Amino acid sequence: MDPGLTARSTPSPHPWSFPTGPGLTGLRGRTLIHTNPTDLKLVDDLIDPHAGGIILTGRGNSHRGVIRTHSRRLPVMRDAGAHYRRPRHGPNELFELSDNLFGSGLAADLDQQLANGFCTAITPTRYIPADHRLTLETVIEAIDDLARNDTLCLLPLSLRWLSGEFLKRLDHALRYAITPVGILFPHPRINDPHGRAPVELHHLLTDHPGTGLLSTDLTGLAAVARSGALASIGVPRPSWFAPVRLPSDTEDSPHVLVPKLLQWFTTATLRDLATRGRTFTCDCQVCLNGPVHRLNCPVTVLRHNTARVSEWASRLRLAPDPAGWWRGMCLEALNAFEELPWYESLRPHHTMLDMWSRG
Repeated sequence: MDPGLTARSTPSPHPWSFPTGPGLTGLRGRTLIHTNPTDLKLVDDLIDPHAGGIILTGRGNSHRGVIRTHSRRLPVMRDAGAHYRRPRHGPNELFELSDNLFGSGLAADLDQQLANGFCTAITPTRYIPADHRLTLETVIEAIDDLARNDTLCLLPLSLRWLSGEFLKRLDHALRYAITPVGILFPHPRINDPHGRAPVELHHLLTDHPGTGLLSTDLTGLAAVARSGALASIGVPRPSWFAPVRLPSDTEDSPHVLVPKLLQWFTTATLRDLATRGRTFTCDCQVCLNGPVHRLNCPVTVLRHNTARVSEWASRLRLAPDPAGWWRGMCLEALNAFEELPWYESLRPHHTMLDMWSRG
């Protein structure tokens, strides 16, 4: 038997139900916006306080004004981005907790987040490569030992954790975790249509309902619909999916979320589709049933993307059958894909839609 979490005799008796502590109450089932303070000032009025919230990136004094402005209306948390610093220990090494895992003073860092006004503390966990086989269990056990009810355990993982023996270890570790968990893939290729990662992630979230999925794309909505997870979605650019673009499209244009297709497109591609007679409209409070290919200004695109995600989060929160509502959305998007003039070349972009529509 491996050391660490595997030494516990039984799994957590009530895994993946968020504790009733003041910081985590009401966070399950929310779809938060993962953004920086500068962009947040442009979209804060579009976030539903009943279904959404904010996860801020970066550090600095700019967070103070954001918290004062928003904390009474929205849940506000902070992702300090510690996962971009790779741990310095060697593979398969079980080591004492140090700066390699959380930086200095984990408990003090969590207390400081709460003192600064964030509703829930997020652990500043460093990136966990798949070849560090004991690091994952060490991280989870260390956070569980704090016995806090105001903390989300952030697990920034290599994409290889979704394959083979690594996946088995991840599944096992999650079954024994007590503190609510949020998974994040800092540099993922999750949308590879030839890989197993999207499918395995889908199964993992199904097996561990309530596991958070942070800094993602519309996979976050799928996670909320399927298992009641906490999710955060990056705007204006999706964190996982590359936008649909034509081979000739070299323009660094904004990434526009097309509601009918549940996918991001570049504005150049949308204009090309419009010349072929394929236009898409959006009924969000920014577009007001206008065509999305006319969204050229980055600020307007940012507001459109945020409004669209927030409104879907609201509908998902109120749906009697969230999973059924999401499957219906995906089926409609698949049918819309078939009407595009270059449908065959877009097959990689709707691989996830096909999987989500089948539940």
